[in-house]
Amino acid sequence: MQKSILAEITRLGWPVFIAQFAVMANGLIDTIMAGRYGTEDLAAVGIGASIYATLFITLMGVLFAVTPIAAQLYGAGRHHAIGEEVRQSAWLALALAALSFLALRFPEPLLALTQLEPPVEAKVRAYLNAISWAVPAALLFRVFGSFATAVARPRIVMTLNLIGLALKVPLNAALMYGWAGLPALGAPGCAVATAVIAWLSVIAGFVYCAREAELRRFGVFDRWSWPRAKAQRQLVALGLPIGFTVLVDVTAFTFMALFVARFGAQYS
Repeated sequence: MQKSILAEITRLGWPVFIAQFAVMANGLIDTIMAGRYGTEDLAAVGIGASIYATLFITLMGVLFAVTPIAAQLYGAGRHHAIGEEVRQSAWLALALAALSFLALRFPEPLLALTQLEPPVEAKVRAYLNAISWAVPAALLFRVFGSFATAVARPRIVMTLNLIGLALKVPLNAALMYGWAGLPALGAPGCAVATAVIAWLSVIAGFVYCAREAELRRFGVFDRWSWPRAKAQRQLVALGLPIGFTVLVDVTAFTFMALFVARFGAQYS
């Protein structure tokens, strides 16, 4: 019995591990490519990504509530009820995305800590403006990923993350250097590439959810649902402590990056 449990955990766990590795590798690619582009662009990516990561990871933590709720329903055999939870989680994701969008568009409180030189600050603002468009797609993809993992289908999330990783280098290069007639954006090009990949991933994920028989049975697209106060309270009550815990974990690294930025672009 113990061997079979271990085998099942391994079967479900390794795709999750690879999917998360692919997500982290995107940040590494941005850092390497921005470093080759220029010092100011590297600083802009470092500072902008720190601010974005703090917001996104915290909000993503709130959406982790989808996994235990959907997994409980899946274990109880209430498969059709999972679709309603996914729809309600999508509404929560959009509400959180709206808050994050505003925070990224108006980052003055955080940028005030950095005392950046004007050229670097302009690049950071451009990076944050561009990546703000990624947030709705990234959070909706988190809803899809949490749902797919809860119903024992983590491989599709891994596959989509790996496809996104494969697209990252050519998209970064095209948008940073202005290939194929595109404008040369420098550091903000990394953010635009992230946004493009995020939207492609979430569209592919939910198209797969609508068309694949094993996921279609959960009824995600069976009907339209408006937000329900009780369901939203349940999600927030479960997800908010997770999000706050994640916020505490990542805040130290974010503020470290913001304060180091005071020394100049060459140290950021």
